Amino acid sequence: MKKYLLPLILILCLAFTLTGFCWVAGYDQRIKLTVDHTKVDDTLTNFPVTAFFTDAQAEEIFAEFDADEDFDRGQFALSDDTLLKAEKELFDDSESLGVYHYKAPSTDPDTDTDIYFYYDNDAGHNTDYIGLPGSDTAAEVWVDYVAVYHMNDPPAFTDWTEQYEATVEPDSDGWTLGGDDYATSDGDILTIDTQVDALKFCYYYQTPDVDFDTGVYVKINCATGVNHQIADALTIKDGTQDEKIIFRLTPAQVSVGGATATNYTIDTTDYHTYEIYIKGTTTKVYIDGILRITHTNVTSGTYDDQIAFGDYSATYKAVINFDYFYYAIDVAHNPCGIIDSTSNANNGTKKGVGEPVEAAGQVGQGQDFDGADDTIDCGAGLAIGTGVRTFTAIVSTSLDDWQTIIGNRNYATDGYCIQLGSGGIQFYNAKAGTGVYITDDYTDGANYLLTVVRNGTAGNAIYINGVSKELGTNTENLDDAADSLNTRMGVQLGATDRRLLDGILDEVQISDTARSAAWDKATYNSLWDTLLTYGSEETPADIDIGSAATASDTNYPFVDTVIVKDNPANDSGRITSIEVYAQSGEDMSDFEVATFYSTGTNQFSTRDNVYIGTVIGGAKRTFSVNLNVEAGDYIGFYKSAGWIEMNSDGGAGYWYYIDEDRIPCTELDFTLTGYTTRRISLYGTGTTEVGIKWNGVTITKWNGITITKINGK
Repeated sequence: MKKYLLPLILILCLAFTLTGFCWVAGYDQRIKLTVDHTKVDDTLTNFPVTAFFTDAQAEEIFAEFDADEDFDRGQFALSDDTLLKAEKELFDDSESLGVYHYKAPSTDPDTDTDIYFYYDNDAGHNTDYIGLPGSDTAAEVWVDYVAVYHMNDPPAFTDWTEQYEATVEPDSDGWTLGGDDYATSDGDILTIDTQVDALKFCYYYQTPDVDFDTGVYVKINCATGVNHQIADALTIKDGTQDEKIIFRLTPAQVSVGGATATNYTIDTTDYHTYEIYIKGTTTKVYIDGILRITHTNVTSGTYDDQIAFGDYSATYKAVINFDYFYYAIDVAHNPCGIIDSTSNANNGTKKGVGEPVEAAGQVGQGQDFDGADDTIDCGAGLAIGTGVRTFTAIVSTSLDDWQTIIGNRNYATDGYCIQLGSGGIQFYNAKAGTGVYITDDYTDGANYLLTVVRNGTAGNAIYINGVSKELGTNTENLDDAADSLNTRMGVQLGATDRRLLDGILDEVQISDTARSAAWDKATYNSLWDTLLTYGSEETPADIDIGSAATASDTNYPFVDTVIVKDNPANDSGRITSIEVYAQSGEDMSDFEVATFYSTGTNQFSTRDNVYIGTVIGGAKRTFSVNLNVEAGDYIGFYKSAGWIEMNSDGGAGYWYYIDEDRIPCTELDFTLTGYTTRRISLYGTGTTEVGIKWNGVTITKWNGITITKINGK
């Protein structure tokens, strides 16, 4: 009697359910991020979502990673394994703080959307899908933006191709001497002195693969000496584009020369740090951290690749003292200033170091303007003309007097500005002398998301914290001539700087499209971290089989027996969960699922099968099952009615037996479809454990026989 008692008890007590899921290969952990559809009022395309990782939500990420540099050992993905581009704004492993922005292909106003962040300290650096601000990867998150500033100070650049520290002469440190040797090093400073003969020159060079189109960055600390006249202190030749740039020092100015030259007056006998960034035909020169020259042409010719420093000219006497010389090639983004995350590279330049100063913001770090003279210059690339713009920024200040968030108004009759003060919040058109105003309650020192939409006769809008405050039209054109004026944060220019910002500015975003109320509401909830909820750490199932059950672009309507060719079982054991997606309005009847193994070319036998019944369409449905499976098996189905979702691309196709239920079958010949990229929405997961759990113990055998099922279950 006891021989049969245990199976009977197991039949009465067994309850086993496992939710199946797809999994991105290469990662051992993930957490689920769920977008709250109640915070999204419309379908939004390419919407950037901000994810905040802390020790209160997603603490497992920081337990897995060892250092800040591990931030890109991960991947954002949809539930069907669609990989998403993302940008890392902040990752501090020791403080358990991470801020990422990922691009959601679309948002659903009716149903919550699940996103997953996969991570693994053993995974490689995933720079193709997670990038730093200013990188090509990050720019793909912000494809619909003119400029995006997270407002943190840029991190120290470390990816140098070569670093010369002047402890020895360069030809003892991997450089080649050009000209005559008029150089000496005292262990700290390299001095190049050709004043004995103006016709002599002395420089050092290397020959890396220079390509201005992929970016070149140089950092020099130096000073000219007594009797210095003129020297081409830096010469860069691009053998790919056959172009050249020269950086020249005289005692009283620096200049950048291409087909023409651009100068800046400065006492070069003092030590200065010069940062030169070249991208395409544009060269930017920063002196002691401040943008001083923007030069927009190069010298064309026939050149071999070369980067050289010293005295490259044989016409004048030169005395230059070099503290260090660094360079990097293939630098895709400008590493200087307040970085623009878009591909437009409209980087902002502070008035000076610490002017404004970095401070804690609503999202990561912001910039704290002192109300006296702090400004950020974003250049002329943000000119509004007569076109459409949406300006969004997080600001914290008081409203005692008018203060400027951003604009190019010169406080005369040119340009525009967004300003706020005791009179409210205003988008001001200086040419027309009019603007769109609102007045609203505003708490001093609190963070507010302010959005201004300038859309002319189609309608203007102002939003505060995602709520529309005023709509109106402004038919006057902005001044096209003002487009030559630089856009600045925190100031309006005039005879003296006016309406300076006294407060913290964070997350400044500029679009060349009129953002909707739904977009602004979702942006507010995203930046205030009320759009997402965060799940616990998950690990992959032992076994998976088939293809993700998702809404797709086509369907399979026929009443055939079908075997899915995608993703044969990776291991042996039991399939415990099935996911399937029937098309909306096309419920499936008499749905059966089976595992199949090959017995010949396009020939299969059924290993195990289960009857599901009705599958309601319009969403992924999950069913608990218990199917035997062996590594290499395929999953398949039959239905007497209804349509199953199927993608046209991304799959491996399927086999079919026309118009009949052939589950189960033995050595049956199937037809391989000619649609070799079709992907059917049927997926299973399971366990390699073979047996039955009893009081937490897996019983694999009974009387010497392996247990897989009890009464077919």
